[in-house]
Amino acid sequence: MHNRLRASIARGQTERNGNLGIAPPTSTMYKMRYDCNAESYAQQHVNMCDGRNQPDAGHPGYKENINVLNRQSDFAGAAQWAMASWWGQLATHGIRTDMLFTQQIRRRNNRNIRKFTKMAWWSNSRLGCAIRNCGSFIFTSCMYAPGGNVVGQRVYNVGAVCAGCPTTCEAGLCPAP
Repeated sequence: MHNRLRASIARGQTERNGNLGIAPPTSTMYKMRYDCNAESYAQQHVNMCDGRNQPDAGHPGYKENINVLNRQSDFAGAAQWAMASWWGQLATHGIRTDMLFTQQIRRRNNRNIRKFTKMAWWSNSRLGCAIRNCGSFIFTSCMYAPGGNVVGQRVYNVGAVCAGCPTTCEAGLCPAP
């Protein structure tokens, strides 16, 4: 599901903010691949059933998205719910059209888009997720590498689809390095 969502934004087919427009296409966005270490970090976290964000120091080289689902669901449904809520931050709260990740964006609380930006960060190429039923809630964690959300850098470079891919391009995504 991550690569499908990333491909939609890479091709400029994702709503940017309500009815205010579409996020621009990107010249370079990597296709994500499975990472056992990322999954291991995610599994360690969901096993705690704490439902809280973990400091980045707990999983060096990765940035994490979490979701707490307070209703019953199977794991596939919980994963889809988590990813849809993270991705939906873009349409709900919007982002600058130049896709620059600023200190203002980083500090937003009630209009947070940091989960979306981790999913869409152009150089993120490795991913691992885990889900656990914690009784009263279902806890989902996904780890991204190298992580993104760096102030002063762009979520992605706006440009012609795949123009920055070093070799091939598939559905708007460059092969991961």
